[in-house]
Amino acid sequence: MAGEVELALEDADVAMRVAADDDSITAMVVSVLLTLAFVGLSILTLGVIYLSVEDFLHKREKEKFEKEEAEKQKEEARKKRAKSRQKRRNY
Repeated sequence: MAGEVELALEDADVAMRVAADDDSITAMVVSVLLTLAFVGLSILTLGVIYLSVEDFLHKREKEKFEKEEAEKQKEEARKKRAKSRQKRRNY
């Protein structure tokens, strides 16, 4: 039984070595495809990160702009109220 296990492990080791050392066209094609997949996924990941950062910056800029606009509107409303009070006092 132990001899069979050792024989099976040796066969598996030989098969792994043969697959790794194989210089056939199939091995080259698989290697090229895996490399292309890695490069493609890396580019895709960088694109997603870029879009996330752009979205975050756009939202932050939009919130800042809205806050500034709200402050301007409040200031204009205060000025209008002050003018109307001034007119009432002048009458």
